[in-house]
Amino acid sequence: MKDYVIVHTPGQSSWHWSKIWALMTSPKTHPPALFRRTVNVHLVDLPGHGSNDHGDTGEILREECVFEIEKTVESNKLRDYVLVAHGFSASLVMESLSSLETAPSKIVLISGVVTSQGKSLLSLLPFKSRNLFRLASLKSKLFRRPAKLSPGTIRNYVCNGMDPMDVIQNLGFYESLPSGMLEQKSSPFKIPENMSVMYVKLSQDKILPPSVQQQIANEIGASEIIDMEACHQVSLQRPAELAELLLSV
Repeated sequence: MKDYVIVHTPGQSSWHWSKIWALMTSPKTHPPALFRRTVNVHLVDLPGHGSNDHGDTGEILREECVFEIEKTVESNKLRDYVLVAHGFSASLVMESLSSLETAPSKIVLISGVVTSQGKSLLSLLPFKSRNLFRLASLKSKLFRRPAKLSPGTIRNYVCNGMDPMDVIQNLGFYESLPSGMLEQKSSPFKIPENMSVMYVKLSQDKILPPSVQQQIANEIGASEIIDMEACHQVSLQRPAELAELLLSV
């Protein structure tokens, strides 16, 4: 049986990938005669997010998130698995490679932010989108409340191009940002020579523009770059297309 471990970007949760989980694990024929599942999909909730919410999300550190990825792999005793990361979690997945007992057979980064040693996750974002995250952090300090992206930012930058009613229905599922982790300096990582990395470049992404995605893919030596016409929240905008792509890996 093939396994997939999917890590959401900080500020969201495994809920944003529930459609992908359903499409990847459901039977292809209905009614499913003698259905036998051949794929397992493990959705990770990073510390301070979703079912793993505990305490102040703003205080969550990179090391805690990396440990959560390791724990998912080791507790499920995964051997042949694909590690999938979206957005900022790409950098966390790359850092986990040095401590995972069993390395993934392949890595898939979806508009993944991967920074070099000593740089913060926000440092790669263009000025405008970087400031949207920093403004959320500033407001949280001023008003003593959790840092969150505004509904306007989610509509215009995260879910741009999506059906307005779909965006409205999903707004309530966006969570607090781990603002401390987003500004934390990254650690070094090394990709094993025999490991392939697929980079999925989202052409309508306003958080991380395609040109920056291409730069990241080139710098990490991605063995395959796939172009997909979608906004940053591809898991909600193009779930069937993305599920099919992942199953082909």
